[in-house]
Amino acid sequence: MDSIELGVNPIDSMQRAFDLFTRPVKHMKLLVETAQKVNEHKILLDRAPSVLIQRLRLAYWVAEHRITHGKYVLRAIYQTEPVGGQSRADGTGGSTPPFLKTFLDQTLAPARGLIIELLLNQSALSTQELAEVASISDKLNAFEKLMTEIRDKGNQLEYDEKVANYH
Repeated sequence: MDSIELGVNPIDSMQRAFDLFTRPVKHMKLLVETAQKVNEHKILLDRAPSVLIQRLRLAYWVAEHRITHGKYVLRAIYQTEPVGGQSRADGTGGSTPPFLKTFLDQTLAPARGLIIELLLNQSALSTQELAEVASISDKLNAFEKLMTEIRDKGNQLEYDEKVANYH
């Protein structure tokens, strides 16, 4: 897809709009160059266990970033008193209950695919690598559980606000 097209998925559209209108040109250039190198070196097609573990580590770091964002939303928006009729459920747009969970899920799905692939080839992994895969798997499961709780808190706030506004 041409980077100027926003697409039909609202999360992709929001990210593309953010990229196009707010990200410094130097940063966009780095992202484009990185994507080109990933394609050129066929990193996403490489099935070598060492490459799969590196990709799993990257997926973990992205998931960790996303759960940190979720924790900020919980603490700074969902668990605070709104000011001047502000909606806690709406948050900042990037903190709506479905958005946070969907964004994490988009990271978890490929990470879990990598975990499965690594476990199917565990004879090619060292004991330390197997332990790392298991540890990352456990942490990703904990992230998913926590983000589900954060989403549910946001959904409850949204429901409560609609009921309060109805009366």
